[in-house]
Amino acid sequence: MRPRRRQQGSALLFFVLALVLLVALVGLALDSGLGQHREESQARARALAREAAEAGASRCYLVLRDSWSATNGFTAAIAGGNCGWPTRQFFGFGAAATWQPLVVNNADGGGATDVDNTCVLYVTGRAAAPSGGDALYTLVKVLGAGTDPQGPSVLAAGAAGTTTFAGPGLISVDGANGRIFVNGTLDDLVGTVTASQELAYGKLGLVLGSLSAPLLHAETSPYAPATATAAAAFAAPSSGDKYELAAGGQVFKNGVSLGTFATWSGWTYLLGTWTHVLGSELTPSPGGAGTVYSALPMNVLGGPTDLLGNPAPRDVTLLSGGPISITGAVNLAGATPGLAVLTDQSLTVTVAVGGVTFGSATNPSFVIAGGNLMLTGLAGGITVNGRLIANGAATLAAPLGTIAIHDNAPPAFIPGKPALRTLFSYEAVVDPSVKLPVDAAQGSLGVYR
Repeated sequence: MRPRRRQQGSALLFFVLALVLLVALVGLALDSGLGQHREESQARARALAREAAEAGASRCYLVLRDSWSATNGFTAAIAGGNCGWPTRQFFGFGAAATWQPLVVNNADGGGATDVDNTCVLYVTGRAAAPSGGDALYTLVKVLGAGTDPQGPSVLAAGAAGTTTFAGPGLISVDGANGRIFVNGTLDDLVGTVTASQELAYGKLGLVLGSLSAPLLHAETSPYAPATATAAAAFAAPSSGDKYELAAGGQVFKNGVSLGTFATWSGWTYLLGTWTHVLGSELTPSPGGAGTVYSALPMNVLGGPTDLLGNPAPRDVTLLSGGPISITGAVNLAGATPGLAVLTDQSLTVTVAVGGVTFGSATNPSFVIAGGNLMLTGLAGGITVNGRLIANGAATLAAPLGTIAIHDNAPPAFIPGKPALRTLFSYEAVVDPSVKLPVDAAQGSLGVYR
């Protein structure tokens, strides 16, 4: 009997041990399954949080672009701090996912002033996990404002006007960018017009000459005109001194009155117009550099020349609230970064002898007319190292001379709404310099189903 009882006891013990082992294995399997489920749940929530952050960043781009100004950069957006959204914004799955932004200056981490056309955008995406708990993803983008690298080298923005090219001299737009955009009607009366990359137009008018570009087509989406003004450009940072030629012959240097003059540094005031004579420096500053602004019309009969009589390059920018007329040889390399000439009204450049040059290889510059633009190379050549903009119609004529626009790099000046560039992009884990826009204090998002 005893051996049999021992056998029964051994069998019972084996059964109990096997049952315990089975329960343990089932527990481990369940725990592993639950752990894997939690991991998958958090992964799904984290992916959704990242999508929310990316969507929020895209929304913020438009606000940042519109809030940028030529004089204060992103200061307005930084002062607002959150792109105009004071609380978290729902994304995709309603209350299960949100995003919240914060905009700061990259120089000091939290300052309210932008001094270098850059800012830092923090966007925290937050999503509820299917198994409970929230996942956070803070996207950090360092953004810079600049000129569209593929913007037009020559832009005639007036959709209702007619832009005319006329030779027989060569009119060329070359360089890495080399693009012509005409929002209105394009006429080519005679001669050859070439663009190294693209030539787009609203519609073709009278074409008697030759149009040549790798991409030649009609464009149904007009390119935006320049919105910068001479007064705003005068207030923007620039190298060298700033001179204002005011009514009555008054002259100001860096905001301080120098007095009232009939003639000053080659400039003559007569009947509400400032006129500069050939051979004189455009400013009395060292090297003849500086920015010259007037709310009145400006006539430039020429600038300083070298020993051979060629126009001497000067780091000068001309700005006017009235029309500007240039009828003599001059070489304006620009004092304001990326800007040689800006007038709120019409710009007329006519060269009979010598040549006219705007911008330089080291400072590619805009030449901007708030109204119509007329360039005529009667015998001399007109060279633009940079880009041309006419908010109205444009006429480029080269009866005996040439007109050449070299566009190898976008000018530093921003003539309208900026193009935003992402300089750096990463996920913020710990950043003690700023308070990240994490909205944990607003309560859990609950469970996402």
